[in-house]
Amino acid sequence: MQKNAHANRMVLMKLRKRLGTAKRGHTLLKHKLDELMQVHRTTNDEYLQIKKIVSSKLNSIYTSFILGTGMLRDQYEYTLLASPAIRTATDEKQKHLLNLRIPVFHIRPELDIPPYGFDETNSDIDSSIKKLKDSLPGLINLAQLQRQIELLEREIKVTRRRVNALGYLLIPQIQDQIRFIKMKLEEVERDNINRLMRIKDIIQKK
Repeated sequence: MQKNAHANRMVLMKLRKRLGTAKRGHTLLKHKLDELMQVHRTTNDEYLQIKKIVSSKLNSIYTSFILGTGMLRDQYEYTLLASPAIRTATDEKQKHLLNLRIPVFHIRPELDIPPYGFDETNSDIDSSIKKLKDSLPGLINLAQLQRQIELLEREIKVTRRRVNALGYLLIPQIQDQIRFIKMKLEEVERDNINRLMRIKDIIQKK
């Protein structure tokens, strides 16, 4: 219980106003926390679904590439990989989610003419490069969702700490101060009543 609060009605009125503000803030933060948790669950479900699709595509790409490079002569695959065949154009934006700013990327992959001779490679390599080009938007989307989940988890931790600080520290402290001041004011009021009664008795005796 807070013992150093000034026991007067002005302080009591300010504390009651502060208590009302703290309770409203606590309610709003709890609602925000619930909304963050819901968005986090939805985003995580979407992330897992896209991750499953992207992983399947990447496995297909790896399979095609391994089959294709397995038929190449020694060290030629390093020369093959040295010249990229895919160019990308990227647009970056931001979307607002509650009070968070989430980065959003729109990627436009373009497949150039392969920088290698067709007589020295096979169709499996061509297929793997085309599949890689088609899978790039999914990879970018997966990275965006992962970043969104990280930001949501960070905001959830901060919001939960604020909710707990209000619910378990600030609000109980203010309530203790209010009870202490009310007790002191009631004690002063009883003393005043007793004093007035004694004065009344003295006057009546005279």
